[in-house]
Amino acid sequence: MTVSRRQFSKSIVASAIASGLSGLNGLTGLTNLFAEPVKQTAKSIDEAVLVGVEHGPIVFNSGAHLNPHSNAIEDYTKLPSSRTPVSALQGLSVQHLNTRTLISKRTVIAEPLLSPSDRISGVTHLADGSLLVLINPDAGSANGGEPSRLVTIHEKKVSGIATVSGLSRDQGLDSLCLLRSGKLIGMITKKDGTGPAQIVLVNRSGATGDVTVTNLLNLPVNRRFSTLAEGLDGTIYTSVFRSNGTTELWTVDMNSRTAKEKIGLTALSGCSSKTCTNVPDVTPWYHGLQSLIVTPAGELLAHGNLEYFLPNSLYAINLSTGFMTEIDSYPVARVSLGKHAG
Repeated sequence: MTVSRRQFSKSIVASAIASGLSGLNGLTGLTNLFAEPVKQTAKSIDEAVLVGVEHGPIVFNSGAHLNPHSNAIEDYTKLPSSRTPVSALQGLSVQHLNTRTLISKRTVIAEPLLSPSDRISGVTHLADGSLLVLINPDAGSANGGEPSRLVTIHEKKVSGIATVSGLSRDQGLDSLCLLRSGKLIGMITKKDGTGPAQIVLVNRSGATGDVTVTNLLNLPVNRRFSTLAEGLDGTIYTSVFRSNGTTELWTVDMNSRTAKEKIGLTALSGCSSKTCTNVPDVTPWYHGLQSLIVTPAGELLAHGNLEYFLPNSLYAINLSTGFMTEIDSYPVARVSLGKHAG
């Protein structure tokens, strides 16, 4: 494994201050990343293969875009109208990551699946090993009123595209999660991510037919929910992005149809609340989460980025303290537990 200067510096500083962070006591296994330098911690990480998806390269272009190196770009009278339909379509990039070795493998699905204004909102594997990717048009785009769509990928090829029916124009399906029972659940929010949110059963009639949803639980209306993951004991985890910018981990009881806060999330930041320094400080987790994942050993992982610290990274969550330990950079849009490594 190649260790970047940033990772090496971070491991040295983290080791020096670990003894002073009382909130980190009791970390073991995957979450005990302060005990050894980065090169050695990979050996103690529970092995799981994750799959992440993001926008891929442009695979179709009708030619309406100007060459960015052309002098014409300076003449605004020659620019396309703001009503010009999107002409550049992108494929999907699928990246498998082994959490123990931190070795990744990237595959490109070179088919015109996404416009630049589309947003990848969820990903999960189906029982047959197919990859299911959820795509929503951006709420503020020209295509913002179009429905969510589910792309099924089997053996590195698109085997079907289905649309989600029965939702209003401003609603979208988000945060897919395949339960161990075989049921597929998701979350309905507005396309801009705001509530009210619902957890729904996702009903698929095939890879290319319409997809319908059945409401299972209405979540508190004054919260901004995202992400879904199932623990080994059947606990459903989700996250809440508060209006003050902080992020909370919540649990959902589908039997009693209730949701409650479990703990606030924190992480190390190089900028303290008082002054910006090179010494990390434990701060609330700002910016929400993109994904939650439960490994086969029961470790809860989070995917996202602390505000102003791009790109997205993978973190281990200590369920007792809410502290999030960074594992590795993982610059993808959404993440799920993988069925295989490619």
